[in-house]
Amino acid sequence: MSKKDVEATENAEKIEDTVKVGNASKVDNTAKKDKKSKKSDKPKFFARIGKKIKEIISELKKVNWPTFSKVVKQTSVVLGVVLIFLIVITLFDFGLTELLLFLGRDLKDDVTSTSGLRLVETLQFLGKSV
Repeated sequence: MSKKDVEATENAEKIEDTVKVGNASKVDNTAKKDKKSKKSDKPKFFARIGKKIKEIISELKKVNWPTFSKVVKQTSVVLGVVLIFLIVITLFDFGLTELLLFLGRDLKDDVTSTSGLRLVETLQFLGKSV
């Protein structure tokens, strides 16, 4: 290749680069216009809510709902477990209360200790007679 060919190739590349830079700014301008037009193309607020509600209803139709008898059985199991825990916790609370009252009776005579005094005050606060 001669020097003229090399210079011609370099000039052609410079021209292409200049054109690309010019087109890039045009592309940036069109991208900005596209963003503005996309905002105007965005559906209105109530239209979006309506669309979302339709999607929710569509998904709810796909759900495999349990039968009524299965719901009743599972509900009875849950209520049974809750009842069992209610009884256990109530018995535990009653036992601790009786233990506290038993200890309080012993400490009624010996209120000189700070722990005994606190226990008696706690029992009085709870409304229990010592």
